[in-house]
Amino acid sequence: MNDPKSELDEVRAKLAGLLQDQEQRRLAGGTGRYSTARGDASQIMLGFNEAGGVNLRFEVRGTR
Repeated sequence: MNDPKSELDEVRAKLAGLLQDQEQRRLAGGTGRYSTARGDASQIMLGFNEAGGVNLRFEVRGTR
């Protein structure tokens, strides 16, 4: 039988590898008063929290 903790650690390591680099994203609107918002955002992987979720930092630069 496989150890669930080691399997979780393996999944976390793979996910960290995928998210480690800084991701650039385009913003193309939202909802309500932000429906015409435009700009760029950067997403940076900070690590994992105690519950196993990811901690991300976003930097948003609006152009409109």
